[in-house]
Amino acid sequence: MRLGYLASAVGAALWGTGPVIAKNLQIGGVAMNAYRWLMIGACVFALDAARGRPLTTHAMRITIVPGAVIGLNVSLFFSAARETSVVNATIINSLHPIVVAVIATRFLGERIRMRAALWGALALAATIVVILGEPADGVNSAWGDLLAAGSAVSFAFVFIASQRARQQLPTTTYLTATALWAAAVSAVLALLIGQDLSWPVGSDWGGLLLLVAVPGLLGTALVFWSVGTIPVWISSSLALLVPVFAAVTAWIALGESMTVAQMVAMLVAVGALIGLVHASDAPAATASSAHVT
Repeated sequence: MRLGYLASAVGAALWGTGPVIAKNLQIGGVAMNAYRWLMIGACVFALDAARGRPLTTHAMRITIVPGAVIGLNVSLFFSAARETSVVNATIINSLHPIVVAVIATRFLGERIRMRAALWGALALAATIVVILGEPADGVNSAWGDLLAAGSAVSFAFVFIASQRARQQLPTTTYLTATALWAAAVSAVLALLIGQDLSWPVGSDWGGLLLLVAVPGLLGTALVFWSVGTIPVWISSSLALLVPVFAAVTAWIALGESMTVAQMVAMLVAVGALIGLVHASDAPAATASSAHVT
């Protein structure tokens, strides 16, 4: 189980590099998502085919929901960031562990120890402090905030649906099938909102390939593998590392400013997530009781 914690944390950290890699791409966000997932699906499909593990109609059938939700999630977040401030959109989207915790305890039989819940709350609070340190851009709007709430709920369901589907499929098969569904949903959404799906320009290909390799193939494979081995609410909580590592990557790679408060909050968030894992690393963390104790 401890290897699952590590895989989820590393995968989330790699996801955090995505916004920085995508920052200077000319292609629209939703269209970029369609190309990215299509390339991920094609790569893993080829890998599985070479290993004699063909993609089945059964795999495609049971991954319709998680694949569609993954495609929808990114589109909702990008749309929210256009309608409201990026800070608002990111903070609201970071509330997804609360949604996952409620569903996990009420419907999935996961039990959350009070000490672990407190560590999780501290990690969430510290993550919000990190996000608040980002430049305030955009105009706040109720519609944008509602889209961000939809992004948070859909992100939560990515973890819920992934855990259920991973009980029936190996990691690479699951990744291939969900990637293809996510690409299809993203392409349809890009057309609906009027984003250009034309072949990316030459200068975009380096960034696209990096997006596919690092946060895409490696990061997503680690997270998808982990949801089959650890409680889903912990995997979702560890995803709070995404905005933390996004800020660190932007500081290192793009020279974006970072306040002392942000740095302290990052250390607190990482420390709290470590505390959450230690507090949960007991039989009570996966017991079948459906409430917080």
